[in-house]
Amino acid sequence: MEIHLITLLPEFFNCLQHGLTAKAINGPMQLNVHPLRNFSQRNDRRIDDRPYGGGPGMVMEAEPIMLAREAILAQSPKTQFIITDPKGKPFKQTDAVYLSKLPSVSIICGRYEGIDQRAYQKDDLVYSLGDFVLTGGEIAATAIIDAISRLLPGTLGNQSSYEHDSFQTGLLDHPCYTRPEVWRGKKVPPVLLSGNHKDIENWQRYQQLGLTWQRRPDLIENIDLSDNDRKLLSKFIEDNPDVSPDPKD
Repeated sequence: MEIHLITLLPEFFNCLQHGLTAKAINGPMQLNVHPLRNFSQRNDRRIDDRPYGGGPGMVMEAEPIMLAREAILAQSPKTQFIITDPKGKPFKQTDAVYLSKLPSVSIICGRYEGIDQRAYQKDDLVYSLGDFVLTGGEIAATAIIDAISRLLPGTLGNQSSYEHDSFQTGLLDHPCYTRPEVWRGKKVPPVLLSGNHKDIENWQRYQQLGLTWQRRPDLIENIDLSDNDRKLLSKFIEDNPDVSPDPKD
């Protein structure tokens, strides 16, 4: 797939030239960075101005963004535009899966106090990383690209690995352990050493359900639990009387 980036800081994305994202860029992903100042019609190449109505900060102008859009559309008429914006919906794993199946994605990185509202189009996807404000949308765009890249064929050494990630099935992942068997007096749970695959799968599901119930009870509410899931979750709650769900905001 191809990814286009419209940004004020093109050098920011050099960080993607490492690890699995670099493997994706050299394989199934084509990354194209478009410096927004190249689309400015001002002699000083500025792309921002003061907000109408007053207030602090500056606002990104609509025209350079629209010119950048048009340049990308000339190359990729069916690209899906994304805008990074604190006002957007929280980016989730299901969004990463959806985007990874598209042939082309174009991300507009917001900055300053925001983007002139007239630059938004009705088919844009507007994403935020969470209920906090970043200095710029490049950080959010990098996270989105990273989440997409690992889902592309050929990026992960074992392509089925992502199927067990947190959020992939709607739950947090279970705890993981590796060698040594005993580390600083702490032992690996015996069930993981038993070789009994059914018991191991039950333990992992038990842990997933319990951790999700404790740390992200909102996720549990949105999952269609099987009868076995309900039994495992009830057992987790019974086994951990001092544990309770984290309060919601």
